[in-house]
Amino acid sequence: MGNADVAPTIFCECPYQNGMHFCGQGLVLVELVDPETGEVVPLEDGASGELVYTSLEREASPVLRFRSGDVAEVAMDDCPCGRTGFRVRCIGRTDEMLKVRGVKVWPTAVEEVIASFTPRTTGSVQLVLPADMPTFAVEELVLQVEHGVASEQDQEDLRRELQEAFNSRLFVRPHIELVPMGSLPRSEMKSSLIRRA
Repeated sequence: MGNADVAPTIFCECPYQNGMHFCGQGLVLVELVDPETGEVVPLEDGASGELVYTSLEREASPVLRFRSGDVAEVAMDDCPCGRTGFRVRCIGRTDEMLKVRGVKVWPTAVEEVIASFTPRTTGSVQLVLPADMPTFAVEELVLQVEHGVASEQDQEDLRRELQEAFNSRLFVRPHIELVPMGSLPRSEMKSSLIRRA
């Protein structure tokens, strides 16, 4: 993972896939900030926040405290590959974050929960928000989820298990509408998981 404004490669993953290792030592200063307040978050194990970069070696166009929009979680424990720097795992983007009754929810985290139920789901999901509802004040999260199960009882069981998974993993209890396979739009490019109704 890198950034054209700061450095082409700032983080990269090793074969163990325990998160991306920081590989910009001496070139880039990395900070974490709270995405909402901009307050600095200490770079320690388990911390999460928006990645902020300062270039240390660029002469023509140095970048100071560049807010990337990437929200990441930090890991400081040892990696079997032997690298000793900290690692990050991106968990979302600040421009995609929803606040559901005060709880921060990233669409990518919703997608991960749905994908964990394949083949009972196809993995396709859309978050449906009213046209006039701001993303920071969502009262009820409505999800359309493509199912891969046939009977009504199987669908009801899947709906209940999905709600329990969201409650335990993301601390929200969404309204889930199961839709037939192939109902949700597909795109060759990255498509938005949020649809305004």
